[in-house]
Amino acid sequence: MEGEETMVTICAWCGHDMGEKNPEQPGITHGICEPCKRAAMRNFYLRRRQQEILESLSTERESGPTSLRSPVSVLGVAHEASS
Repeated sequence: MEGEETMVTICAWCGHDMGEKNPEQPGITHGICEPCKRAAMRNFYLRRRQQEILESLSTERESGPTSLRSPVSVLGVAHEASS
């Protein structure tokens, strides 16, 4: 649209151009694109899970083991017995 100013939205993480709008105040604004949003959420949940595991291990050290689980089994990874 000729003569109308637009607002350009750019991903603050990767710089991807996310499109234009015709707002009351034209210029540049920042958001987060879908690929960066998925990566940020994945990292958030991984960090939260790591923190839960560390807290669980810390609690076991303070109060003594509640079971004979290895740290590998706490992480949810199958543990193979060595031959």
